[in-house]
Amino acid sequence: ATGATPSNSLVQATDTFASENVRHSVAKLRGANVVPIDGQFYGAFMHPDVAHDLRAESGSLGWRVPHEYGMSQDAIFAGELGQYEGVRFIETPRVTYGTNDGVSNVDVYNTYIMGREALAEAVAEEFHVVTDGVVVDALNRHKPIGWYGVAGWSLFRPEALWVHGTSSSIGTN
Repeated sequence: ATGATPSNSLVQATDTFASENVRHSVAKLRGANVVPIDGQFYGAFMHPDVAHDLRAESGSLGWRVPHEYGMSQDAIFAGELGQYEGVRFIETPRVTYGTNDGVSNVDVYNTYIMGREALAEAVAEEFHVVTDGVVVDALNRHKPIGWYGVAGWSLFRPEALWVHGTSSSIGTN
């Protein structure tokens, strides 16, 4: 299931994330004149279980290791799988997932592929470290520390975000 709000009830155990999902999203993003995140590549966030299935594809249309794109290994950041089919992939367990509404008890993972205009940010006060507060002892060994900020994020341009709800061959169920 693809689009801004995929239906979990349609996802079956065999509906794993594949290269075709990436190519479809990139075509739709380019067709809607969505600006890539860094001017060249769109961004994607996916669960490690879903990344396993994408990277397990073989053949000329399957996952290719990042150095085949001519980029140096030091250009891959922590959590980044690499660039593939016009998308930079970040692997994180923090993406949302649920079940397919009890139809067959399949875990459904959301993979987000987006351009620069997908989210809007409003900041009233930048996030910063706060060390003010009552000193607990005279030697200043216990000092309260925290962070504070006032901000919000929201979907800005729906055409700039594709959400793929898929299962995984190594899901938690």
